[in-house]
Amino acid sequence: MKTITGHVTVVQEQRFRLETDDGRNFLLNGGKGDTDLLCDLMRRRARVVVEYDGEPNLTSGVVRRIEILSSER
Repeated sequence: MKTITGHVTVVQEQRFRLETDDGRNFLLNGGKGDTDLLCDLMRRRARVVVEYDGEPNLTSGVVRRIEILSSER
């Protein structure tokens, strides 16, 4: 499993964009029911670690776990 650390910047249904600390952006696919959590993380500008399988920016980039590191709210 791979990991990325950053902030959720855009949420659309189960998909979301994660911006890393160095400014790179990755499109990932969350699971069903993750939309509310992802929107909350985006609003709070929470710093998260995302564990995923597959390749980001493709349909195979599927999130397995999200851990909240900190929140600005």
